[in-house]
Amino acid sequence: MLRFCLRRIAIGFVIIVLAISTIYILVQAAPGDPITVMLGPRATPEMVAALEARLGLDQAMPVQVFNFLIGVFQGDLGVDIKTRRLVADEVLEQLPHTLNLILASVLLAAGLGIPLGCFSAIYRNSFADRLVGILSVSVIAVPSLIIAIYGMILFAVHLRWLPAIGLGDRGDILDQLHHLIMPAIAV
Repeated sequence: MLRFCLRRIAIGFVIIVLAISTIYILVQAAPGDPITVMLGPRATPEMVAALEARLGLDQAMPVQVFNFLIGVFQGDLGVDIKTRRLVADEVLEQLPHTLNLILASVLLAAGLGIPLGCFSAIYRNSFADRLVGILSVSVIAVPSLIIAIYGMILFAVHLRWLPAIGLGDRGDILDQLHHLIMPAIAV
């Protein structure tokens, strides 16, 4: 069992390294220059070169990726280009909202999935069982983004039952839950 767990941890580590490396390379390959965004349109070539050297963007791509990975594993996620705040601080600031969304999504999935699974087990091989199976596979197959977009169109734009954006008023739990319904369904 220990060997199995260590192998899973090693595989997870490799997946994280590959995912971070791929995202870093794709961001660097994207059109546009983060240096000119940070410095603005009046940046001189000297200013650009100095900032590139300070951020390590003047090094070869493998060195940049390696340095970035070392920083990530040390807890240094860098600085946001627009706000100039630490990315780790911004992530920690949004973490409670993310945890609320995860909890709401899991509760919704369990609240629907367990009763429907029990229903399908009781009425095995019936029309209702097949219908539940088709619906569950269909919902799993549709990407969350599509569900979110169509949910916003239907429930926020046409019916005006749910808000399209926002977290709700602080201190008003019912308003926050009202704002959480659509994202939890999409996730």
